[in-house]
Amino acid sequence: MLRLRRYRIFLILAVFTIFFLYHFTNVRDWDSSKISVDGLGNFGQNGAGVVPPTSIAKAAAPKASPAVNTIKSPSPSTVPTIPDEVPVAKAPEVSPSTQSVASHATQVPAAESTAAPKIIFIPPPKVEEEEFAQTGQGRLEVEPVENAPPRAHWTKQEEHFPLPPESLISLPTGKPKDIPKIQHVFAEESAEKKTDRERRLASVREAFQTTWSSYRQYAWMNDELSPVSGGSRNPFCGWAATLVDSLDTLWIMGLKEEFEIATNAVQSIDFTVSLRKDIPLFETVIRYLGGLIAAYDLSDGQYKALLEKAVELADILMGAFDTPNRMPQTFYNWAP
Repeated sequence: MLRLRRYRIFLILAVFTIFFLYHFTNVRDWDSSKISVDGLGNFGQNGAGVVPPTSIAKAAAPKASPAVNTIKSPSPSTVPTIPDEVPVAKAPEVSPSTQSVASHATQVPAAESTAAPKIIFIPPPKVEEEEFAQTGQGRLEVEPVENAPPRAHWTKQEEHFPLPPESLISLPTGKPKDIPKIQHVFAEESAEKKTDRERRLASVREAFQTTWSSYRQYAWMNDELSPVSGGSRNPFCGWAATLVDSLDTLWIMGLKEEFEIATNAVQSIDFTVSLRKDIPLFETVIRYLGGLIAAYDLSDGQYKALLEKAVELADILMGAFDTPNRMPQTFYNWAP
């Protein structure tokens, strides 16, 4: 009994040693052919380690049948599904005998089958000149052509939304009040600062004279000068926008002779005739109406023709305010 108790620990160690040796011997007898790989490339239940890639590819690759010479269709359970949103190249049409075989054999990865997207350029629709004018564009190039249709001519129209007399505010009468001076009061300048200021003024005046001379030579009585081509443009109804808009500048710069010439030319402008059938109200008010009134005011009312032309244009523009809420039309379709 004592001897058995003395050696029982050795017996236990011996049993465990024999068990581990037996288990280790079975594990070393690995056989790669017993490892199963499904269609997704996953190891089966026999997998007990890392399998070489060649074994996986050999097990996953479908085998070709010599009789049909096509790829054998794998079972549906082992075929990887492709999401609906991923485009896949469609298989070519085949005979009914090989229809089921070609259904899976012709599938390719989405990256290879997806075609590059085609960019289709759709040019903007061509808009005729007359239609372009009616779409409310601030600038419209209208070049005079032979056999052109007659120009739009304004005639006073019947008011659609008249206001009651009691709601109208009459213009003030009597002598106007003096407007407070808004010009800054400068301190007395030194001789050096005065010389520098006059030099700068002369440079600005010279630059303006250069551009004004170009306008007179190449674009007189037109809206704008095309400085590169030496031609002219008429985007603002063709009423000599540059000429009218420059009247106050001519007076401020002391170019009285040029001012006289421009004032005489203004009298030949007929605001009742235009190249356009719509009037861009904003541009017309700031360039034409504002230019006439500013020049008349700066010249102390010496040139009555400026005020008369301003009234003529204002009577035409009043039609743009003939709306239910008296808010003006941005582009006034003034032609009858």
